[in-house]
Order: sequence, then C-alpha cells, then structure tokens
Amino acid sequence: MTKPLRPEELDRRTDSGKSLDLWLGRKVILHFGPTGTLVRHKTRKYAVRARVGCHRGCGRGQTVYAVSGLHAGAWCYVYSRAGKYLGNMRDDVYNCGHHRS
Repeated sequence: MTKPLRPEELDRRTDSGKSLDLWLGRKVILHFGPTGTLVRHKTRKYAVRARVGCHRGCGRGQTVYAVSGLHAGAWCYVYSRAGKYLGNMRDDVYNCGHHRS
C-alpha cells in the first residue's frame, strides 16, 4: 500500500513546475483532519476531495474539495463540487446546515 501524501509534497511538486497527474487518485492527509483523494476539480486544476463531519458531532457531513492557496502546504480552502467557496478550514470549523446560525 502506498503511503498517503502530505500537502507540502503537492506544493513542492507544482512549485517546481511538475504536474500532479501521476498522483491523481492518491490519498492525501489534510492538516485540518481528514484524509482525502487527489482529484481534478472543475473550477481548480487539482483538489483534494474529502469528507468533513459536523463540528458538533451530529454525524452529518459534507464532501468538500480542498485546494492550495496563499500558504504553501495548507490546502485548506474548501469548495463545493459546484465550485462554491465554503471556507478556510485553517480558521473555521464545519457546521452542518442544521447547526448553522
């Protein structure tokens, strides 16, 4: 079994001008908790598809697409499948629609 990648590895590879295509489908450990899969997203070239659970522990969750941003290795800016920006998981926690105020 191949060990999961770290976000820093993804950024180092793209910063050096190399493609991530060979790593599509590989698991990536995200800093905000979940392990996801490297995929192509329709609004960004590469994203890590992951499932995040509600911070309140109710069992509800959502599939998000985490992309790299301002901070190398962060991969914490999350979008919906449709491309709607959902938040910065470095600064926020996910609350399901039932627990949002």
